[in-house]
This record gives sequence, structure tokens and C-alpha cells, in this order.
Amino acid sequence: MLSLLRFLVFTFTAIAITGFVISLVFSNRHYISFSLFPLPWAVEMPLYILCAASLSFGIMIGVFTSFVNGFYLRARSSSAMKAYKKQIALMEIELRALRAKRVDWELSGDNVLPDAN
Repeated sequence: MLSLLRFLVFTFTAIAITGFVISLVFSNRHYISFSLFPLPWAVEMPLYILCAASLSFGIMIGVFTSFVNGFYLRARSSSAMKAYKKQIALMEIELRALRAKRVDWELSGDNVLPDAN
């Protein structure tokens, strides 16, 4: 259910962005001069190309920053998972020892449970 909702949201977002870009292309065909002030270069380009390029650049920066943040979180999660697996292994060893004591107690026929230590 959640994956279907995620798919619908992604599809709606993709359609909305595509419609926005198409409307931007048809309505902004005017040529502009684009320059970065201290640099001596200037480029003549349609306005929609500049808008699409700046939008794409912003999306790439956002994806990169989320990947870097996710990398940190994945690394932290991985180290925590290793610690939990080590703790589970120790608990399984302790459980096997307690089960062995229980089997010995059942075979001995005593009515009193042995100490856990």
C-alpha cells in the first residue's frame, strides 16, 4: 500500500514538473545575455534554457547533499547493527548454556531448579 502511494506521488510530481518545463519552454523563448559579473564572458541563450539549467543544478545539489547526509546515517546505522549482532551472538551463547543446564537438571530428576550462575 505504501509503495503504491509512493509511486502515485512520484508519478504526479513527475507529470507536474514535466508540464511546468513544457510551459516554460513555450512561453520563454526570448534571448537573454547571461554573464557572471567578475568574469569577462557572456552567453546569449533563451530564457527557458537558463531556467532549466538552474533548476537542474539546484536538483543536483539537493541530491548530492541528501546523499552525503544519507551516507553518514547509513554508516552510523551499520555500526549500530554490528553492535546489535554482537550482542545477539552473546545472548545466543548464554541461551545455549542455560538450555544445557536445564537439560542436565531434567535428567538429574531434582525438584529444585539450579542457580542461573
